Amino acid sequence: KEPGATYQYVAFNLRDPKLAKLKVRQAIAHAIDRRKIVDDLLLGYGAVTDTMMPQGFWGHADNLPTYEYNPAKAKQLLDEAGYPDPDGDGPKTRFGLIFKTSTDTEANQRAQLMQQMLKQVGIAVTIQSNEFGTFYEDIGKGNFQLFSLSRGGVLDPDFYQVVFHSSSFPPEGQNRGYYSNKRVDQLIVEGRATFDRQKRKAIYDELQKILAQELPYLSLYHQTNIAVMRSYIKGYQMYPAGFLLSVQDMTIEGGN
Repeated sequence: KEPGATYQYVAFNLRDPKLAKLKVRQAIAHAIDRRKIVDDLLLGYGAVTDTMMPQGFWGHADNLPTYEYNPAKAKQLLDEAGYPDPDGDGPKTRFGLIFKTSTDTEANQRAQLMQQMLKQVGIAVTIQSNEFGTFYEDIGKGNFQLFSLSRGGVLDPDFYQVVFHSSSFPPEGQNRGYYSNKRVDQLIVEGRATFDRQKRKAIYDELQKILAQELPYLSLYHQTNIAVMRSYIKGYQMYPAGFLLSVQDMTIEGGN
């Protein structure tokens, strides 16, 4: 068992008038109990995170803004954003959102957990499940309000160019939520312009702080990698992204 680099997140479409409001995104972040998702869905085999960069990796920024599970804070932020609860604890909702997902069982269970959590603060979430090709085509076109996906093996923060630079709106890149911030663009360019790791570290620490504050993604967790094998199997090496590259070098020593 070792910490993994596979990163799970929720993406917001910032062209949506509700989700374009930072306080709404912050409210959603406070309404989602990320630890419960890890415990219930992954049986505890995951680490809640506030950034795409995995813990223990040089590009990981510490002391980032975080969003603890706090439904009362979520309700307050929704009130401040202009979406008061129409009937207090009654059945009426503040507004509704569509959460797009594939037909994968784990993806649907994750969406259902978040659906119940958001219901508690007055947001009605409709889960729309499609086979993966249709789902992926929709998010690639920006045809969504919310979705959740994972990214595996992102071990250099240069990848932020693909997902958060304003030049990477679809179809040119994977900035599917249409996030745009001039300082973020500048930092991404600066980070790509030097090989000096100390300078890159400072650049990407600032970048991760801005992303954690502005929430184009809500970071959920990094999965923990698990390998189970008999004791006489030797040579297995764990890779952060869960790759099975060492299988070709594994040997059997004794056993049946």
